Amino acid sequence: LDDNRELYVPELNKTIKAHRNFRLFATQNPFANYAGRKRLSRALLNRFVILKFSRLPTDELYSMVHLKCQISESAARLIISVLKDLRARRSYTGMFSMHDGFMTLRDVFKWANRFARSDQIDWRQCLADHGFMVLCARCRTTADENLIKHTIEHYTSRKIIPNQLFAINSRYMPCITEFFEKNVVPTFNMRRMIVLCSQAWIHNEPVLLVGETGCGKTTVAQLLAKFIHIHIKELYIQDSLLSLNCQERTDTCDLLGSIRPGENGTFKWFDGVVVTAMRSGRPVLLDEISLASDSVIYKTFNFVVLINLIVLERLNPLLEPSRSLFLTESGTEVEKIVAEPGFQIISTMNPGGDYGKKELSKALRNRFTEIWCPAVFTAEDVKSIICHRLSRSSLFNDDDGFKFKLSSCMARFLAWYFDHISKIARCGISLRDVVAFVEIFISSMKRDVRSIYWSVYEAFVAIDDGISLNISDHHHSFEKHRFECQEKLKFILMDNLYKEITEEIESPIFNSLIKTDDRGLIIGGYLIEFGAKKPVHLKNFVFNTDWFEKMSLNIARALSIDKPILIQGEPGCGKSSIVVALAAATGHHLTRLNLSEQTELSDLFGTDVPTVLQDGRTSFEWKDGPLLTAINNGHWILLDEMNLASQSILEGLNACFDHRHQLFIPELNRMFEIGSSSHNSKFFACQNPHNLGGNRRALPKSFLNRFSVVSVSFQINDYHDYLSISSQIYGIQSDMNQILNKVNRSVKSKMLKDKTFAKIGGPYEFNIRDVLRWSSFISEFGISNYPYELLYVQRFRTEEDREVMREIYKKESGESCKTLSLSVSVSDKFVRIGRIELIRSFKRIFEDNLKLLPSQASILEHLATCVRMNWISLIVGESKIGKSSVVKNLAALTGNELKIMRLTSETDASELIGSFEQVNYL
Repeated sequence: LDDNRELYVPELNKTIKAHRNFRLFATQNPFANYAGRKRLSRALLNRFVILKFSRLPTDELYSMVHLKCQISESAARLIISVLKDLRARRSYTGMFSMHDGFMTLRDVFKWANRFARSDQIDWRQCLADHGFMVLCARCRTTADENLIKHTIEHYTSRKIIPNQLFAINSRYMPCITEFFEKNVVPTFNMRRMIVLCSQAWIHNEPVLLVGETGCGKTTVAQLLAKFIHIHIKELYIQDSLLSLNCQERTDTCDLLGSIRPGENGTFKWFDGVVVTAMRSGRPVLLDEISLASDSVIYKTFNFVVLINLIVLERLNPLLEPSRSLFLTESGTEVEKIVAEPGFQIISTMNPGGDYGKKELSKALRNRFTEIWCPAVFTAEDVKSIICHRLSRSSLFNDDDGFKFKLSSCMARFLAWYFDHISKIARCGISLRDVVAFVEIFISSMKRDVRSIYWSVYEAFVAIDDGISLNISDHHHSFEKHRFECQEKLKFILMDNLYKEITEEIESPIFNSLIKTDDRGLIIGGYLIEFGAKKPVHLKNFVFNTDWFEKMSLNIARALSIDKPILIQGEPGCGKSSIVVALAAATGHHLTRLNLSEQTELSDLFGTDVPTVLQDGRTSFEWKDGPLLTAINNGHWILLDEMNLASQSILEGLNACFDHRHQLFIPELNRMFEIGSSSHNSKFFACQNPHNLGGNRRALPKSFLNRFSVVSVSFQINDYHDYLSISSQIYGIQSDMNQILNKVNRSVKSKMLKDKTFAKIGGPYEFNIRDVLRWSSFISEFGISNYPYELLYVQRFRTEEDREVMREIYKKESGESCKTLSLSVSVSDKFVRIGRIELIRSFKRIFEDNLKLLPSQASILEHLATCVRMNWISLIVGESKIGKSSVVKNLAALTGNELKIMRLTSETDASELIGSFEQVNYL
């Protein structure tokens, strides 16, 4: 940029002189008004001749529209008049966009280009229609839409009727109506999205769909990709839609491509999803585009969206059909790629405000044709969806009259329920909930005993569990809420279907009887088909408990529809165990993955790993991750600690969990089908409530909405189940069982009623894990007071709290849990610490600077017990009191080598587990 006009390339050790005709032009948006822009330094600015572009004069803008877009002068004047009027007004949702809140210069040229390509007789009506579709498409409030609509009507002297504009027989509706009869109900919002998207694609405009989860954005993209005919001769969009789920770690190489290991140890270029779509002339879907970095999207769309590279005019809308891309990353030569006919771009995103969501920057939004997709639906929409779904089933012997009455009842109940739940839930209801409601009702009615009332109620319970996770009022009584809904359901059904359901209401059929036949495991009438493995019953799991019957019924009901299952509950309530038990009992392979903040998509899907070729050379090869392997083999998949996963993991799994059931791997540029006839993979996810802390976060509603949610609880009051579990697994006698449960009941009561108890270090949680550990120790050693001291008493931080716990045990059992004086004895083969005996290894490892202190004897015995029983121990205490010393002494006494890893906030999981490192052999 200076007078030398040369560039030194250190990789080549060469200085390149600029050609005498070389000129450099740079453009930028104002740094204060656009996200991601920063002020350039004075040293850099001083090397440029700076030209500042202010707002174009109206007469010049009129001439540009008239000449460039080749429309009549009167039409150009009307468009500019609307622009001037709207610039003087302010948008309710775009208050800080100033004069660009309603209409930008790009909108002017989009409007003019659409009008120029139309062939309607009434040009004023055509101009009004296209202006409404361009400008009102992105309005998020009715007030903004009405303001623009009235402004256009004022200048064009024509009425705009949205119901006619987006009708089935509208002149703007593409020829895809035959698909409505099979899979999609043509509600007003669905028709609106189809018309707006198709008009943008006809004029080669990239589309951005913005809306709440479950409003049909992805469905519209798939619908248009399959059936829309572009109005160009012999052009048809293929029925294969390429897609990519964007997330915060999406890179440019995922969109354009990258150099990856190929065959024979060589590296070669592999196209990304956008380049593949351009070469093959196929539409591409970029889902959740706002989650990707602005720099990634901007770098891509500077080539893809700004398609015409020879246009000189600054405000050219760049909608010519010849679209090209200069690919500089593929090698030493720059490759020019021209998009084949049929290539289109559609992007989707949720509005900002939810967990992990954000809005696109103004500069990027302005390059798209933005379409707001409202999530509001009417009672008639709900009735149409329910009636459509019921008509697809074989229930009620094709009695259309009864189906209509039943649909009206269900729609009426859902309308009341949505209004009721919206007052206490943080997020609204989507059409996914309506569809899940009907599908569960249909699967419930297909059981041996059919009951309309109880099938509707079970469908309600299934969706209510998921919505109840978002209850914002923690003091709201869930039991009261559930009772109110049940009574309202009875009233509505009795009011319309009195004869059909009178006997059903009086005789409930909630029967979770578990049985098997040749097909699979039947729980409450719901069938879980057998897998490829031989079914087994786990020895350490009790099936004949009330808790298991209740929870397995909820899971079996959720499995009856094609959605993944999210199981939420307190720690230790059996979330993962019940999935493991059901997988074993039905003969399904189960792949269990524990997620954390450091889990990456490559840990789940796979990555390129080093390998040695036959000739001894080192290369790389693709290695499938555990998730991809499980999908290919049709295994059940359990994702544990779901709300500990990062945002990139959640968004990367989105396509697996919605109706697409697809997984796209950018590194392979390949799509995997999930849940096909040959690969019946089922996804389960488990998590603890986010209010427990530990870096847990509430899941985004766009992610949560894709699951069937099952709430699992194992309260300390479930004493009959405690008795059954401890007696069947460990053979605990009845009198000892009574003591265990009395103590648990008293501890729970003390912690609930006495708010001054256990304030330091709390809150404390005692669950079924503690009961099982206690029972296993009793089964092996025959005593109950010592494990209570270890598992319950020693958890508390103050001696006063510990004494209270000891008094509770003494009151309920009649014996003290105070430990006696301990002795340590060592032989060649064994070491005995108190009542615990451990095997010694033949290694001789001693800590010369450590001594066995009497004050640490009880802690030493507790640690020895944990080692003997294979329990993981956590030693808590102030610094420099001998926590590490006790562990070192125990390792020395048993002759075991002790590995010490000092952790910090910067410690990475790879430091504990391992990673690939390059080794140079001399």
